[in-house]
Amino acid sequence: MMTHAIDLFCVMRKETIEKLAERLGVTSCQLESWKAGIEEIPTRHFDNLKTIFRIPDEKEYLIERTNVTVLDQAEISLICYKDYIESLQQERVKNSQGASALSRAFRQCETAISSIEKQIRILKQKEKMESIFDERMFRLACLNEEEFRKREIIVDRLIDKLDDTLSL
Repeated sequence: MMTHAIDLFCVMRKETIEKLAERLGVTSCQLESWKAGIEEIPTRHFDNLKTIFRIPDEKEYLIERTNVTVLDQAEISLICYKDYIESLQQERVKNSQGASALSRAFRQCETAISSIEKQIRILKQKEKMESIFDERMFRLACLNEEEFRKREIIVDRLIDKLDDTLSL
């Protein structure tokens, strides 16, 4: 099943599609047509989505992702956790009562952010390795089928090791 980035942002922000559509001043059907790629997201609403989800300019491409990858999921999680930690910092400044609960939530968010950042680095490295291997494997396939099969097994093992690292 394909997942759109807007759906993932809504889940992470605990917001329904209906509520998001209401905040944008559009119908749920209109929002669904953007997600399905039937219509482009108008610039005004695109900018509003960036503001609502607090998406940095360098990550705005995520808004239009119709098939979210594992890397996209990690990027979206990182955006949401960083925003949450910022709200915790503001709450800590305003409210000294319940400081221990806020501090605990703050530490948990920092741990999650660190973990997600590491996952993003690994996923980017995996994508880079896969593209290099794909190019080299194509060249090898053109030369020698037996040698190609041997190298393909090695590449598959390396990618499996990366996947195992990600699941830790």
